[in-house]
Amino acid sequence: MPEPRRILTVHSPVRPKLLDGLLTAVESALHRVGADRVWIDADWSPDLTVMAEMSETSASAAVVAG
Repeated sequence: MPEPRRILTVHSPVRPKLLDGLLTAVESALHRVGADRVWIDADWSPDLTVMAEMSETSASAAVVAG
């Protein structure tokens, strides 16, 4: 499995409703382009970092589609 990639870092404070919509949209977009796994890395607290694992095939397709 390839190394996880840092996709997005959200600096706080962000209103909860905005944060929910943003993270839901990012997760959906990552799954659409073939992310195998999407999660939030809370080690960077208080900021949130969205991470994703993508197979080499899905990562290459995302670059071509993007």
